[in-house]
Amino acid sequence: MSELLDLAAKVAGAAGAGEQVEAFVGRSTTTSVKVHGGAIESLTRATSAGIGVRVIDDYAHNPTEIAATLRTAREVTEGSLIAVYQPHVYARTRHLCSELGAALGLADAAVVTDVIDGRDPSIPGVTGKLVLDRVPPEVRLGWAPTLEDASTIALAWARSGDVVVTLGVGEPWRIARAIVEGLSES
Repeated sequence: MSELLDLAAKVAGAAGAGEQVEAFVGRSTTTSVKVHGGAIESLTRATSAGIGVRVIDDYAHNPTEIAATLRTAREVTEGSLIAVYQPHVYARTRHLCSELGAALGLADAAVVTDVIDGRDPSIPGVTGKLVLDRVPPEVRLGWAPTLEDASTIALAWARSGDVVVTLGVGEPWRIARAIVEGLSES
């Protein structure tokens, strides 16, 4: 299965600027990879373990895009919606933390990582916790300083019928891939 995941990641990674690609990897009695234009989505159903968790990686990184992505994901969710967000720019995180938190509040659970080293210098006191602390209280919260922490939390929380959406600029696709691989090993 890892060869297929590598192929799907390679195809999705080959998308040009502004281009979106969907890669589907499934395992059952036959295994296939399908790629077509559309929203970026890595979808797995770990049928060998009886788990059906959909994992979507999306470039959404501002409150409007995050809210739109989560509303769309909600429409295809039979279970819980788990959002995993990696903030990218320190200044944006500081200025939009309330709006980002509110957008993540559209999910049933929100996991936020620390700010990825982006194009601006770090700002003392500005971390992903600023966003997480502003997610509405009825949402299950997970602080994940690292990408590995984020995938570990999402894997622990995900159940059959759930949708996990990784969001942000940078490397949230690594979180999505780790979740897909973890589900495949379940």
